[in-house]
Amino acid sequence: MRWITLANPGRRNAIPRHGFEILTEAFESSGQRVLVVTGAAGHFSAGVDLSDSEIAGKSAADNLRVMRRTATAARALHRLTKPTVAAVDGIAMGAGMNLALGCDIVIAGERARFAEVEVLSGLALEFGGTWLLPRLVGYARARVLALTGREVSGAEALDMGLIVRHGVVGDVAGRGRSRWW
Repeated sequence: MRWITLANPGRRNAIPRHGFEILTEAFESSGQRVLVVTGAAGHFSAGVDLSDSEIAGKSAADNLRVMRRTATAARALHRLTKPTVAAVDGIAMGAGMNLALGCDIVIAGERARFAEVEVLSGLALEFGGTWLLPRLVGYARARVLALTGREVSGAEALDMGLIVRHGVVGDVAGRGRSRWW
């Protein structure tokens, strides 16, 4: 089993520009039979790190480059032929939520919260969210989540079908064998 721990705790494990290339490489090079993705310091991921000056694009071309990086990492995750598990504690927002949803199994702790927050910054869903979300919760719920940025608790995520277990994660960050950025 290989553990990937998202580790940018000062930014609630937001993914910096170079993080998508690192995730792509980790997904493509994972030799173990199971891959578990989690976050450090009590959160899964706040999504894309918008404080990164290269991510907070100055032009449409800059934004397109960022979207291509996230899409490449999402495709690498979806191409994996081994089971993937997201162990979500704390927040999973934006691209962080969609990274979790892209895994085969999503389990969440009591403190888990999910939201498609991209709309709050005028952005489109990232990391495969436009494809994943309607397939998991249906088009009506997907539209509400994508267009409002509404936060969903772990219990509600279980009821919606976003996750398969709630209240079971605990502090998994210390178990991670690979820490990224």
